[in-house]
Amino acid sequence: MINAARQRITAPEIEWIVGDAATYDFPPKTYDAVISRFGVMFFADPPAAFRNLFEATRPGGRLIMTVWSTLYATGLFGIPYTVATTMLHRLGAAGWADIETAVDNRTLYLPPDPAAAAKMTTAAGPVQALLEGQPETVRAEVEAALTADYARRQNESGIGLPAGFIVVAARRP
Repeated sequence: MINAARQRITAPEIEWIVGDAATYDFPPKTYDAVISRFGVMFFADPPAAFRNLFEATRPGGRLIMTVWSTLYATGLFGIPYTVATTMLHRLGAAGWADIETAVDNRTLYLPPDPAAAAKMTTAAGPVQALLEGQPETVRAEVEAALTADYARRQNESGIGLPAGFIVVAARRP
């Protein structure tokens, strides 16, 4: 993914780094911004990772991250209390200030071919784990049912699925 990002974005002021956020030896107080798109939820040690990123960010620097909302979150319910309090506690404990959160509930679109979209979504994430070890006939039945469901959700933009995520911004004092 880093190689693809380097090819797409050639700005010399961007440094692409691969490493464990909790243990990577960043130069202290160096970075203007730390950006994560759907990665922080995979931190093995969130307080250590956020502290390490804090130490790497210059005073006035920013942390910008996007994380998925809870499985059951919808536009009707806003930020689930437990997700927000957990995230804010982790950031505050690591030293970040001016923590702001915003829910972004929108429709995400899969490609317009319902059968291809069903194959793609059963090959990743929680559905892949659910189907792991199941006979091929079971996988085929799930894909067929999902294809029918996706066909009902299809419109001119593709196959629309409700999605919610939380955008969190913080500043190093």
